[in-house]
Amino acid sequence: MDPGHLCHHIPHDHANQASLHAPGERAGCDCRAYTSFPSTLPSTVMRRLVVKAIMSNVLMANAIWDWGKHDRAKLPPDHAVRTKAILVGILSDLGRVLMLPTFTRGRHRFTTSGMNEAKEFMHAFHYLCRRITFSTTLLHRQVEVMKDAGLPANEASRINQYHWYIQARVDKLCHIKLYRTPQATRSFTRLCILALPLLYGPYYVYIATAGTTNFAFALTLSMATSLIMIGIFNVEKALEDPFTEEGLDGVKVERAMHRILDALDVVLPPSTTPRAKK
Repeated sequence: MDPGHLCHHIPHDHANQASLHAPGERAGCDCRAYTSFPSTLPSTVMRRLVVKAIMSNVLMANAIWDWGKHDRAKLPPDHAVRTKAILVGILSDLGRVLMLPTFTRGRHRFTTSGMNEAKEFMHAFHYLCRRITFSTTLLHRQVEVMKDAGLPANEASRINQYHWYIQARVDKLCHIKLYRTPQATRSFTRLCILALPLLYGPYYVYIATAGTTNFAFALTLSMATSLIMIGIFNVEKALEDPFTEEGLDGVKVERAMHRILDALDVVLPPSTTPRAKK
């Protein structure tokens, strides 16, 4: 995947994305912050479900809530549709972040080609995270529009809290994407895999030539021991980035995004265009 190609094909259809690079703007995901715990599939799935629930409720608030004596009629006709477009934009950018290739391996830190590759993908990562932050500000502006139409301050505060929940969960998913096992642990595991046959070689010779066992048993034992160590190392790698979809147990990002989009369509069908009441 070409990160430059990725950045150039990010849609710019919602709310003037050119202002994303304004000076002093804070990125939605701090790429330097790493989680201090191993990423697990259950926690990833739970955060994905929370994002789905919160986004659905944000859209419900913008599309259904009424206050006063039908003050909702004062909102712009496309208020709910615009809110849905912003949420869809956040989902689109989040999906692109999670589907980026893994760029936190050891070779991305210790080889020239790896560092160049990581730099390009990190640029794409930052760019997408800034878009997510900007989209979150647009959600807050939608609440300000509702406040101008008479929405009580306590209800507006509740919706803004939903926005915070969205950004917090998105940040956690981004941190899981960037998580990597400490290099010392990775290097020690590789060293053990390489050194184990040498250290246990005399023992394999002993059980092949002495006692009731034979050469076939010693050979099988040595192969099984090495395969177990390699399998544990591969499991460790799989836990680092559950979004790569390389194995059967990975998170299916596209399928998850489609489910969230389907939930938004249930709240506000694509063919629905709310009109202000006269």
